[in-house]
Amino acid sequence: MEATDTETVPDIPNAFLRGIPTSLLIDGARERRVDEIDENLKLFMGNRHEHFRPLAETVTIGGRELRVFEWTHSTFVAE
Repeated sequence: MEATDTETVPDIPNAFLRGIPTSLLIDGARERRVDEIDENLKLFMGNRHEHFRPLAETVTIGGRELRVFEWTHSTFVAE
């Protein structure tokens, strides 16, 4: 079996979310699969979107190198 690249395998985290209040994330939710690793990220959480920007920084968790995304702001969903 060949080794897999985490950038091309679905469901294997390749991003780490930093800066968002922990009350908004469940355990393990800081590690995410991101399709566009160099683009800003917008996640729907409850009644709002949380926005993140990619940094040049990486962290190693569980032997995997993850790109760090830093929280920038929230926007609320209009009713």
